[in-house]
Amino acid sequence: MPRFLSILLALFAVSLRADNTYEIEEIPLPEGMVPEISGVAFTPQGSLVVVNRPGEVWLTSDPAKGAKGPWQRFAFGLHEPLGVLALSENEIYVTQRPELTRLLDNDGDGVADRYETVNDDWHEFTFGLRRDREGNFLLSTGLPDVAGSINPLHPRVPLSEEKVHREAKPSPGLYEGWALKVSPQGRLTPIASGFRAASGLGLSPEGELFVTDQQGDYIATSTLVYVQPGRFYGHPASLKWREDYAGPVESLETLAAMRSPEAVALPHGALGGSPGEPIWDTTGGKFGPFEGQVFIGDFTKLISRVFLEKVAGEYQGAAFPFLRDAVGLEAIQANSGANSLTIPAGKDGLKHFRDVPPRSGTPLRPGNMRWPSRPTAASTWGRRRAAGERVTDSSASCEAAGRRWKSKRCGSRRRDSA
Repeated sequence: MPRFLSILLALFAVSLRADNTYEIEEIPLPEGMVPEISGVAFTPQGSLVVVNRPGEVWLTSDPAKGAKGPWQRFAFGLHEPLGVLALSENEIYVTQRPELTRLLDNDGDGVADRYETVNDDWHEFTFGLRRDREGNFLLSTGLPDVAGSINPLHPRVPLSEEKVHREAKPSPGLYEGWALKVSPQGRLTPIASGFRAASGLGLSPEGELFVTDQQGDYIATSTLVYVQPGRFYGHPASLKWREDYAGPVESLETLAAMRSPEAVALPHGALGGSPGEPIWDTTGGKFGPFEGQVFIGDFTKLISRVFLEKVAGEYQGAAFPFLRDAVGLEAIQANSGANSLTIPAGKDGLKHFRDVPPRSGTPLRPGNMRWPSRPTAASTWGRRRAAGERVTDSSASCEAAGRRWKSKRCGSRRRDSA
């Protein structure tokens, strides 16, 4: 399944210092919250908003107090919400599999008493959530993992199982594998196609839309993409939902010519395997000498730092490891699930996950991917902050946060400035 951890918020279990420059602060979750965090946001007043895969929305006005803080379950009963946008303490938007939903607390008791459908013109894992300068909501949908035949009975959206170019990942439902825009009035507009699971959406300080996407059909590694309307970014299945679609693409060369390249390729393994939300450093130096650069969290317990530049209207750049759990890297290189963040258990068929700090491992414990166990008050998530030490940005030699990395660990894409 796609993995959704914020760039500055990750499920780690203990506090520690990293190279004496950055540290992770442990924030225990309240008892009763299932620790499958799938999205985080802050209200304009500073309250932390957390959504989880079982379908809950939680708020706290003082996250530093952790489990002892004033946590409140704001909403429940959603279908795998993976994105959240908080406009106020009383108005929160979430993307869930069937729709974009507006949650309202009309009586001010801290609990949503109204759930409104903004748009439901799709049905698939839906990521986001961002809002552009015109007030439109920006989100994306993924391609499904199909373990069997698709049930065509009573569909809410148009269906098509036609293959575009012998792809393994299908797009059976309308606009699966697209970046989308929804107006404040609820009108959906498709933006761009060709995504497998654009599970991280971000807006640059200039308001430009970027997404991270996963490797898959004909795309060998994960990417950071500068999204522009009408473009196709590589995964073929979603092409069938374009207005100008004329049937299957017979030639691989034709398919490749249709594809717009990414801004930065994130080499599989060396720079992760499943990236999440891109976040721009706009702290004015409070987070180190990385103003204007992008941070991306990855499911493999990695945070990458990305430098971007714009040349002739297109973005290019380079990526550097910023913080890594070595156990996660070793698991990917060995092609082994034994040390990855989420692994299947043995004969019991349960799913397990672990909360781990960078560069160290902790014993596996039962999680809640598929098993309705009762979470403990010891469940935690964390936030990353600068520890006050001096940090240098030596991007040319791939030196990040005080650690030197060989140049082959850096992902990049260059274009001529013609």
